[in-house]
Amino acid sequence: MNTQYKERKYKECCKKCDTIEMKALIGLLITADHLKSNLSNVRTLWSKKYGAPIIRATMSRQRFEDLLMFL
Repeated sequence: MNTQYKERKYKECCKKCDTIEMKALIGLLITADHLKSNLSNVRTLWSKKYGAPIIRATMSRQRFEDLLMFL
């Protein structure tokens, strides 16, 4: 990947993250562990068929993946 692509991708997926959003991320990770979903695919956690509604209500899957990428 070239540098311009990485910078553009970074700007597309990054917005400021506050403490509430970080607490939500940590809460989702704890919830996934509690549901024994830590080995599941991330898409499964957000699935309407297999995932828990609280996970979908907390944040989008894309935002979850973006935040995890920068931890």
